[in-house]
Amino acid sequence: FGPETAKPPAGLSSPCAAGTHHHLESEDEMLVRTMLGNIFKDSANANLKYPGKGCGFGFTHSPYCSYAERDGVHVLFSGEVSAWPGIDAVKANHDAFMSNVSPAEADDAHWLLDFYSTFSHSDVHDNDVILQEALECLSEVKGSFAFVVYDAVSHRLLVSRDADGVQPLYWGSTEDGRMVLGSVANDLSVCNPTATQFPCGSLF
Repeated sequence: FGPETAKPPAGLSSPCAAGTHHHLESEDEMLVRTMLGNIFKDSANANLKYPGKGCGFGFTHSPYCSYAERDGVHVLFSGEVSAWPGIDAVKANHDAFMSNVSPAEADDAHWLLDFYSTFSHSDVHDNDVILQEALECLSEVKGSFAFVVYDAVSHRLLVSRDADGVQPLYWGSTEDGRMVLGSVANDLSVCNPTATQFPCGSLF
């Protein structure tokens, strides 16, 4: 994620990033495409997404890694959730299976997208209030997970990891101030020496 979207925390950012010039949108996209291309060069099944503003997602879809997008909100989810606040996902999927109908949501990324939409598009525009609501709701989520939500409309980035740290998540900052997140430490080699584990049970 480019510095315009998310500034890495002070302890994570590179000292060189402070004086970095702002890239043009086309330069940003080229840098992101090159970075993701290098990370996923050996993966034939990689999915690469470029929502703009120097942002990009790379992932390999699986039952435990999913992606969803709607109305400019992008969600990348890793892990498995058995219950969202007010929703027993296991029961909902079981009931759908027993009734021979499609589940309410295809995967956890879509559940999270719906969950995020309940408070992100409300009348509340104060980021602190939204973050507080998100933290309270996240404490009720049951499962192991790591996720990134990028809202291109509100220009908001949310990152979280389960309290037990079951799902791996690393973050770091490149020399030009880009924040990089990944589930494999080696994928953040462009961030050395700042790459480190994302704190368990945290929301950024």
